[in-house]
Amino acid sequence: MEYKLFCENCESDIEWDKFIHKSENKNIFSLSDFLKSKKYKVKKIFIKKNKEVVASFGLFSKKNKVFQGDRIYTPINFKKYAKNNLSSYVYKKHQIIKTFLDYLLSEYQEGNFVLDYLTDDLRPFFWHNFEKNKKIFSLEEVRYTSILNLKESKVISNLDEFLRTNMFQNFSRSIKQQIKITMLNNFIFQENFDLKIAYQIIKKTFNEQNKSINYDFNEIDKIYKSLNKKNKLKMFTTSDNKKKILAFCIFGIIENKAIYLNGGRFGTGNNDYSLTYCLTKSLIYLQKKDINLFDLEGMNSPKRSFWKQGYGGKLLPYYKITFKN
Repeated sequence: MEYKLFCENCESDIEWDKFIHKSENKNIFSLSDFLKSKKYKVKKIFIKKNKEVVASFGLFSKKNKVFQGDRIYTPINFKKYAKNNLSSYVYKKHQIIKTFLDYLLSEYQEGNFVLDYLTDDLRPFFWHNFEKNKKIFSLEEVRYTSILNLKESKVISNLDEFLRTNMFQNFSRSIKQQIKITMLNNFIFQENFDLKIAYQIIKKTFNEQNKSINYDFNEIDKIYKSLNKKNKLKMFTTSDNKKKILAFCIFGIIENKAIYLNGGRFGTGNNDYSLTYCLTKSLIYLQKKDINLFDLEGMNSPKRSFWKQGYGGKLLPYYKITFKN
């Protein structure tokens, strides 16, 4: 039976965000707050079957070209289908990806986009190349994230109780040691929405690595403040016993899912575990709030990757794709 789909512009931020909250992805970068830009024209597109929305995607464009923008992901957001029939589930997602592909080629000449880890079927892109006997779509880069699922873990009250959980037992030996050391340091952990501190640490980190910051602080500042007002963003800090802030973590939150947006520390020494303490306490804090699925995005450099992988998540790929009509 043919699965007929079509694309339709979405003008309502309310309707758009309502679908994102119900989607399988629950990707914070798909919310209307993130789909605003001074540099690009922005489109929000629903994929529909009859009157039902089965998927969505947002696009940044300029002069007939699609851009990733300043976002980690520019994903296709899928309706949350029942998976009792895996064959049907895979087929429906395949048709949605094909509809996304057809829309891109009908509206734009070239561009790039970054799908999140839930788009794991790239066959529509490769098959289109085969049918046209031309390399229109190219896999530019494979990136990785770590997905930590704490759904089956019991609610944790404190660090001592945490040390006896299955979650802790799944951590690497290095992370376990770091956590035990931090318990002797009298660190202070708190929810603390202080973006000035976050930006100081981010700038310091990039300067030490001789790298340029690849996003607009002013634009991100507006987005983060908007999300914080809606209770969709949490920032946490670790301080010493003199209340000097040492590290921070920022999470974007939709329903039961959180994504690690930013994090860092002032210290540079190998024995400074303030960020490990901050991330660990953040996971415990958020899990108490019924948030149990964590995307620890940022697995694409050796140090960060091994540190985050130490938390025992599932390593999953996601893809940056370019196209030229």
